Amino acid sequence: MVKKIYNEKNSIDMEHSNIKSVEVVISNAMDSLKNNCNDQMARKILLSNLNFCKDNGLMLIPPFCNKLTDFISYFSQNINNLIVSTTEGFTEICKILQLILNFEDLHMKIYIIRDLLHDLIKTSCLLLKLLDKDNVSNDERVIRYIIVIEIILKSPIVYKMNDEVFFSIESIFEELIINALLSNYKILITYSLSLLQTYKNAEYTNIVERIWLSVVFRAVNERCYEETFLIVSSYFIDYSIKRRELVNVLNTEEFWIVLRQCLKTDLCCQKYVFNILKFSIFNLCDDENCRNNHASVWNCCYSKNYLLWWKTYFVIIECMKEKQVHIVLPVFPLIDNLINDRTINKNFFWICQLLQCGLRHDSRTIRIKTIFCLFQMKTEVHDEDSLLLIIRILLNSINDSALYRKILKDNEFDNFKNKFVDWITNFTHCERKICFYELFLQVVCELKWSSIPLYYILVFIVEIKITPCLDIKFGKVLNNIIPSITRFHNILIRSAIQCLLIKLLTHLYKCNSDSLSCFFHLLNNFNNDECLLRNTHTWYNIINFLKNSFIFQDAEKFISNRIQNQIECNERSSDELVFAVARDVLLFHDAFEILEKGIIKDNFKKILRSFANTSQKPYSNMKVQDNYLKFLVYICNITQNKFKVKCYFGSNIRIIKLIEANFINIVSYIVNRMMKSENNLELLNFYEFCLDKFTECNITFSEENISLINQFLHEALIVYSTGKLETVLCSTKVILCMCKIILPHDLKLIDYKNFQSIQLMIIKYFDKKQSYFSKSFNTSLVYSYTDAFWNIMGIFLKNDYELNKFVEIPMIFEVMLDTLDSIRKENLIQVMKALKYLFSNNYVLEHQILVFRMIHEISKRLEEIETTSFYPVCFEYWIQIFCQKSLLKMTIYHSIITEHVYKVLEKISENCIRGYRYVILILNELRKIDDLFDVYPVVSNLLIDIFSISHIQRKDQRIEKATMDHIRSAGDNISCNQIVKLDSNYSSEEMRLIALDTMLKLNEEKEKYTDHCVKFIKLLTISENNSKNRYFNNSVFHRIKHKKLQLLLIFETILYRKVCLSNLNLMEHPTLIYCYVINCLLLEPHQPSIKYMLEWLLIRLNVHYPSYFLSKFWNSFSEATEERMGCICSFISVVFHLVNIFQEKVFMDKAMKFILPWTMSQHFMARLYAQTVLMKLISANNHIKEKYEIVWESLNCSIKKGNVVKNSLKMQQDFYFSSFQPMDHFSLQTILWDLPRLANICREEWISEKLYLKYISHQIEDIPIFNSSDIFSHLTSACWITKFTETSTIEKMKEKSIYFTEMQKKFIPADDTLYTDNKNKSNNLIIIASLIDKATNLGGLTRTCEIFNVSTLVINDYNVIRNKEFTSLSITAEKHVHLVEVKQQHLFDYLKQMKEEQFFIIGAEQTTNSKSLLDFTFPLKSVLLLGNEKEGIPANLLSVLDICVEIPQMGVIRSLNVHVSAAIFLWEYSKRYLF
Repeated sequence: MVKKIYNEKNSIDMEHSNIKSVEVVISNAMDSLKNNCNDQMARKILLSNLNFCKDNGLMLIPPFCNKLTDFISYFSQNINNLIVSTTEGFTEICKILQLILNFEDLHMKIYIIRDLLHDLIKTSCLLLKLLDKDNVSNDERVIRYIIVIEIILKSPIVYKMNDEVFFSIESIFEELIINALLSNYKILITYSLSLLQTYKNAEYTNIVERIWLSVVFRAVNERCYEETFLIVSSYFIDYSIKRRELVNVLNTEEFWIVLRQCLKTDLCCQKYVFNILKFSIFNLCDDENCRNNHASVWNCCYSKNYLLWWKTYFVIIECMKEKQVHIVLPVFPLIDNLINDRTINKNFFWICQLLQCGLRHDSRTIRIKTIFCLFQMKTEVHDEDSLLLIIRILLNSINDSALYRKILKDNEFDNFKNKFVDWITNFTHCERKICFYELFLQVVCELKWSSIPLYYILVFIVEIKITPCLDIKFGKVLNNIIPSITRFHNILIRSAIQCLLIKLLTHLYKCNSDSLSCFFHLLNNFNNDECLLRNTHTWYNIINFLKNSFIFQDAEKFISNRIQNQIECNERSSDELVFAVARDVLLFHDAFEILEKGIIKDNFKKILRSFANTSQKPYSNMKVQDNYLKFLVYICNITQNKFKVKCYFGSNIRIIKLIEANFINIVSYIVNRMMKSENNLELLNFYEFCLDKFTECNITFSEENISLINQFLHEALIVYSTGKLETVLCSTKVILCMCKIILPHDLKLIDYKNFQSIQLMIIKYFDKKQSYFSKSFNTSLVYSYTDAFWNIMGIFLKNDYELNKFVEIPMIFEVMLDTLDSIRKENLIQVMKALKYLFSNNYVLEHQILVFRMIHEISKRLEEIETTSFYPVCFEYWIQIFCQKSLLKMTIYHSIITEHVYKVLEKISENCIRGYRYVILILNELRKIDDLFDVYPVVSNLLIDIFSISHIQRKDQRIEKATMDHIRSAGDNISCNQIVKLDSNYSSEEMRLIALDTMLKLNEEKEKYTDHCVKFIKLLTISENNSKNRYFNNSVFHRIKHKKLQLLLIFETILYRKVCLSNLNLMEHPTLIYCYVINCLLLEPHQPSIKYMLEWLLIRLNVHYPSYFLSKFWNSFSEATEERMGCICSFISVVFHLVNIFQEKVFMDKAMKFILPWTMSQHFMARLYAQTVLMKLISANNHIKEKYEIVWESLNCSIKKGNVVKNSLKMQQDFYFSSFQPMDHFSLQTILWDLPRLANICREEWISEKLYLKYISHQIEDIPIFNSSDIFSHLTSACWITKFTETSTIEKMKEKSIYFTEMQKKFIPADDTLYTDNKNKSNNLIIIASLIDKATNLGGLTRTCEIFNVSTLVINDYNVIRNKEFTSLSITAEKHVHLVEVKQQHLFDYLKQMKEEQFFIIGAEQTTNSKSLLDFTFPLKSVLLLGNEKEGIPANLLSVLDICVEIPQMGVIRSLNVHVSAAIFLWEYSKRYLF
């Protein structure tokens, strides 16, 4: 607590003529207090006069002593009234009591004090018992009683009491302390321990022991007292309790049980546990009784190595608390030795605590290292608590997505997985393996997982080979984790997790006829559309599980009960329940073919027959019939094989045939029900859904069926003509459904009369449409009717039935525009679908103004629904509308199209996966255009921008992408790869490859024309808008430039081919590339990936057009010296490769002429490049070596000096000089994969060669997709490109067998968070810093004072602790230092007061009489005054000082920094008195 302890004293203006007058004043004040205990004036007078007597040494006469004795009696009788007075009044009463008790000549009767003590302690005990019972808090009253008791116990008269007096109050005093400690009020605990310290009689040791044991036993039985146990234990250990006094406590098993329990609490308590443990082991290890009785509890095998083992243990614990990785990493060899040391009988509990420190570390490197240590542990565990402990800390540690990103980045995943599986498999004895595995799965299901860690942990678990061991109980536990999976946003990861859980369930579930319903109940919790579709790997796993676990009779009985209970007898069955029944039927059918034999076959036929003549069954149960309908719909839906994989089951056709035979009855039932559902929109939509699902089954029709469908259509059209909205909606829905049924076959199967009626229906809609929206109709019905109508329009527009013959196209556009203004967002899908078909019928060119309005309105509505779930579908139709050749050819629409496309590109920064999908939709639509060359002016810039998109992914997005890649790599082994559509999970690499393939398609068409190629090159060579010459590695600018250069490399080759084919002089276009490359090299420094590609381009230009560019190249080389010295390295690299390509003597001589001067350059990198390149060129050619022998010898001599040796060696090992061939290695693989990887650009820029064949369908002859050899596969980045990491340094040190014999270990002081009384540890030095002005100096000084436990730090203004400059250096030290505010103008008085209190005043100043610090010895009670930063100590304060001390110095600077000076003084003082 910070206090202002200095105040200007108000002098007591009283005249004391003699001692008699003082006695009278004191006597009168006492009488006043007896009459009124709250008399403030009487208290102040009494207190001031008693202080006067004390200060002046006045001897009080015996009558007055009797008066004071009477006051003590009065105090004893009125203690309750005095205790509950105001805070100020209570403080004054305590000071009065303390002064009275301290008069040495006070001959007070001991029995009065004894009775007073007895009453106070007894009352305090009663109040403590009422703490939890009363509504009114008594803790403040108890604290006041304890303060009074402490004042009495510290008085001189108490020390004169004999032990008999203490013995009379011992029992209640002990009760008071115990009750206070067990009150769980931290402030009461602190006061009670302070009170205990004052009770120093002969029985003190026994009381301490009994109190400690009481707390220990209470903490064992009631977990809420664990913190109290730690406080008490820390106190007794800290406050000079001798070892022999602790033996009886430590010899109890309960002490060690509580100590272990406390480790399960918060981190603050854990620090205390280790301090207590450390003290206990190192101070009691030689006590034979303790180690014999409780070796199994605190588990220290007392062999000759046990002390060393524990010392190592605590060193590791203390190092693990550090945040810096370089401090913690060296201890891991010690951990391995410690946990696998067979000579020590270790307790697994303490090993777990050691590993827990590492598994909770902030650094993921440390956590991964600790996990590997755990995997290598050979200790056997037999108790379930320890098993659960190690499982929990491990799983909590690996429930971190970023941890897997690091594992995948370091290529440690397979190693991690194998060690994890081996650890679980081999952790315990064979008979306990199943028990451990069950515990492990139980903890997995209890935790709250993130999606990515849960996926990886399930990947590990399903790899474990173990016999089925899980029962219904585990099924209930698994139920806890399944619902939480639905909140995971990534559909692919979510689907993969569900597939893995089902796989785990089928592998481990010990199923029988009793637990069968539980198994299928678990399946109901999964999302079937994401993990459990027919003909997938997951479905096949369940089929095998059912075959191996059951027989046909079990399946038949189970399914029969399910159909009866959930469909026939349950009218309220939800869609989910009916779907579950249909799924279960098909699962058992695929396992046992139950639909083709036995009871289930009869039931299935019964359901199908129930739809015959339903109109003649007025009393049939429609709800049950609807359940039957749902059941058949779901059977058809699940039966469809939507995947391009081999079908596991061959009975699909037979099931469809059964439904097909009764299909017309089903349609009749649905139509009848729809026509009777006028006001039930939900029911109408349900029947429409059912017919849609049946239509997807591709059911074939007989002529009789077609006739009946036309009849239904005719009846619906008649009802439509009535004009009532409810009947119009029902009939429109029926018309729509009938059209959909006929559509897969041929829409011309509709009768001519029906077709004419539909035409009239369309015309009628255009006439009455506005009336429906203007009148007060049910809006839901209107919107549903609108949706159905535009659906019908879409069907007719798609089949091109020449609507313009009976409806004018402008009218269609006008009605569409009006509809867009009034419909809701759900209807937009059908309007856009109709519009897509309308635009595809070449009506665009005839009505450009209306089309422009329509495009503008559609784009506007699309922006409005951007955040809704309808946006993806609408956007797909929008793309299909705009990516039509007829529209793209018209420049009037280009601005609108490009505006919206670029808005989509911006979405990649918000949601990269969805953004990639939208972009790929655009690309796929463009690729569908037959003659893309005709529209290339509008798409060329777009394609380049799509290829160059550079979204810097967040860390969570990177690990999400890495996880998705891992899922895809599993192929069909994880069913989500079959179920989840690929276009919903596109990546940046796939998007770029599709864009590249589209550009290659443009160049493949019209092969001999260069216009489109030149267009691309001009766009690529436009200077980037970068205000600075330099840019960061992996920045957006860097990545865009990198991608554009990749394209430029490709198009330079295409251009060269076209120039060769055309036989025309087209050098202006290659010159454009050449000038761009030279300007880039001369004007700005580049990252390695950019530098490599610029040099590669320059090499290829010189090789392709040697007669035109070589002379220019040498001129550019000469200009580089004046423009930018750093680019010389690039020119030297280009020369190196050109020499190797041309292999001409003349060219080598010219190269020598240009490179040789740079071997003596002052520019280090230029000199290094020149020397290394010449060394490689000369050594590779013997005839050149002879000619330039002097140069060779000079280079050999020069290159061995200084740090050139290692740098030259690194450069020679660089792939660019050792393996890379600019002409031979030109391929898409090198450009898109090898070079980015070796240049160490971020992983998102590498396009894996596995994707090329999948997405590159257009190949140019001179641009191979793959390299002819795998020379780059084993190469790594140059050492000056890769980043330095601490982990790699440690690994290198291990490889060189460098062992860590000395480790950095920071000082870890005993934590005082729980018990804050540090009086015994504080020194008696006061630092005065009121003259210091700068907050930084005060912050650093506060931190230094805290480290050396200075008793008081005096500052000028307390508000400085809120200054940011102060806190940046103090590091929260101000919270632990006793700060006092004394203004500069009050320093003189404060120093005089310190002198009066027997402090020695020292000034840190250089004066004529100052003494050297080397010759000065600090007194115990010292005050150190520090001067101002500029002016030092003022002259008026020098007169108050006892001495000035200066620090001897050798340099020429006048003085040290004030904070540094204070630190030196502090060390000299602490060295004498503290250490």
